[in-house]
Amino acid sequence: MTWHAEIEARRVAKGFTMNQLCQAAGVTLRHYHRLLVEESQPRQRTIVRLQLALCLLERMGERALNPHTITYLIAILWAARGEQIMPLDVLAHDPSRRATSDPAWLAAARVRRRALYIANVCFGVSQADLARVSGMTAAAVSLAVNAVEDTRDDDDDSSLIGQIESVMNFAASGRKEAGRVEDR
Repeated sequence: MTWHAEIEARRVAKGFTMNQLCQAAGVTLRHYHRLLVEESQPRQRTIVRLQLALCLLERMGERALNPHTITYLIAILWAARGEQIMPLDVLAHDPSRRATSDPAWLAAARVRRRALYIANVCFGVSQADLARVSGMTAAAVSLAVNAVEDTRDDDDDSSLIGQIESVMNFAASGRKEAGRVEDR
């Protein structure tokens, strides 16, 4: 069986569209079609990317394609490190359970709130998108973001969120400066 026949058979068997596979692999649909009809020969790394993308789709489904999910998970990772909690422990605690007497759940909720704030305020992911990827209601996400915002006055610039905001501001001003130099 050829490489593309194997990938196509798995893709069809799992019910994924060509578009989903191409998005997950970072390959254009047109290029993938040209590879299938053998108008073009693939590089080995393209085949590997398609195979890895298919594995990722099989494991995570459409969530694998969502950049908001990736942003939220990275924010969880950062916030968990700041609290010295394992990110997988945060993800293991169901936000809807509301186990307020469980110290581990409370710690996970604190990290989740900070991650939601980082993803929303620092990276611009909408609260509605965060509700979908976090498994929380839109109202709960809004409350979490507002709770962190209310405590931001107590933080200093050395806090995790302060550092992220400083880097984002620097990057934004650096791009503007770079654009001015190139315009000359």
